[in-house]
Amino acid sequence: MSLYFIEGHAGTGKTTRLFQRLRRALAECPLADDQQILAVTKMHGSRRRMDGQLRAVPGLRGRYRCCTADSFAWRIVRRWRTLVSCLRNAFT
Repeated sequence: MSLYFIEGHAGTGKTTRLFQRLRRALAECPLADDQQILAVTKMHGSRRRMDGQLRAVPGLRGRYRCCTADSFAWRIVRRWRTLVSCLRNAFT
């Protein structure tokens, strides 16, 4: 798993740099069958824009997930709750 973070003020070219890096990474090492790209944004509007831009990236073919930080955190919490519930049931 590789992580790449970009932060900065509005208008500093974060999205441009991110997509340049993504295209370069996909050209050097295309995704395997079981791999996806995860894009986490801060707000819902930027998530919608990011989703539209990811659709246009050659080589992704819909193999990405774009979500806000809070929805990503909530997904992790739900998974852990499900795991804890399953483990409790297995040992009772």
